[in-house]
Amino acid sequence: MFVLMMAACKKRVELPEYAFIAPSDSLINYSGRFYFSEDSLSAKFAWTGSTIKATFRGTSCKLMLQDHVFIKDGYGDPQANYFYVFIDEQFPTLLRAEPDSILYTVAQNLPDTTHTIEIFRRTEGATGSTEFLGFRLDTGKNLVEPPSYPLRKIEFIGNSITCGYGNEGDSARCKYTSLTQNGYMTYSSITARNLNAEYRAVAYSGMGIYRNYSDAIRYTMTEMYDMVYPQNDSICWDFTQWQPDVVVINLGTNDFARGNPERKYFVESYFNLLEKIRTYYPAASIFCLESPMISDYYPARRRARTTSTNYILEAIRLMKEKGEQNIEFYALKEQTSRVLGCDFHPNVEQHKQNAEELTAFIREKMGWDLVL
Repeated sequence: MFVLMMAACKKRVELPEYAFIAPSDSLINYSGRFYFSEDSLSAKFAWTGSTIKATFRGTSCKLMLQDHVFIKDGYGDPQANYFYVFIDEQFPTLLRAEPDSILYTVAQNLPDTTHTIEIFRRTEGATGSTEFLGFRLDTGKNLVEPPSYPLRKIEFIGNSITCGYGNEGDSARCKYTSLTQNGYMTYSSITARNLNAEYRAVAYSGMGIYRNYSDAIRYTMTEMYDMVYPQNDSICWDFTQWQPDVVVINLGTNDFARGNPERKYFVESYFNLLEKIRTYYPAASIFCLESPMISDYYPARRRARTTSTNYILEAIRLMKEKGEQNIEFYALKEQTSRVLGCDFHPNVEQHKQNAEELTAFIREKMGWDLVL
């Protein structure tokens, strides 16, 4: 009787259905600007190329994302954010974030061992922000120490070109959709991988130095550069968190889109951005690019490329007059008519060409060998 009573009182111990990994877990590596909620259960981000990396044990992994998109594409259809998901550094799968979904199975039926995961945001901040809410792993499994960050660090500041606007479009006449934007295949991201450098981008379509494509002189990149994510101008980034070796600026295309801006205003705005960058990053090398989209041939009477180059060189000269020496200019080659994506933007082929020349330039200036 005593044995039976003991058996009846024994409770079954039920294991949880999954292991939850919060965004605040110290074994998750973040590249980019992320804003963590007070309870550390959400990490909000929006810039192109923002990356989340981890190494987990088990046979499966589920990703938790909450997307916030409220705009439409060039065809009037709702846009969506897209992500590349790499498992064990294999060819990525394409993930479309849905506004009414949170949980995404990104890996299953794997060998019961250790695996890496990387989530790379392909789309830009103009599409909307995203909240990373954590991972779900197999019951009883956990994260282990992730690979270390690359020793080299590069930050790119730019507009739609750096975002990869329409770079997977099939012609200059196609209208933009977020599916045709691939931030992983931009000149900037490719250059960083070529140099084995950690990549970060602060880029937004339509942004200018003095004025935006919309002709507005408010919320230019000079102002937006301080934001953790572009949907909230009250949350400022802490620049002490991360110090790049190189900062690359590719701005000016939108300033010249509707006519040449006045020299005084453009040069002053560019100089102000350079001063801001130097304040935030005292030791970084700064490289100022001429855009592949600016040409002297269209419209010919404006000679926009020559004018833009002269403006940028003047801003650099003003910096050097103040004693700044660690700053250089480089003109990316102009795009050609056979390598155009949507709305006359560079396509992936053009991005690759510009990446190769920029890689060689940075490698020479920084003295970076192929392998660390």
